[in-house]
Amino acid sequence: MSWPKPDLAEFHLKLIAAAQAGLADPIGIVDMQRRELLRRLRKLSVRPMAEPEHSDAGLLLEGIVLRLQADLRWLEACETRLDRMEE
Repeated sequence: MSWPKPDLAEFHLKLIAAAQAGLADPIGIVDMQRRELLRRLRKLSVRPMAEPEHSDAGLLLEGIVLRLQADLRWLEACETRLDRMEE
């Protein structure tokens, strides 16, 4: 299973550009990205448990799940920053 790895710097630049130029709702962009990450996380979250203990595939899947969780936390930070920009 492979997905294109999101370029966080590129996403962040697009997000800031959209916010500053008023081209799109940046919170909506964050929400859309969050929904996609949650979809991927749901799809993967049970797979590591299906792997045998100490399997290489299980470790790799665990790493992907942890990366998705980190990206979700980063989106929360983006949303917090955007909320402050609107004040």
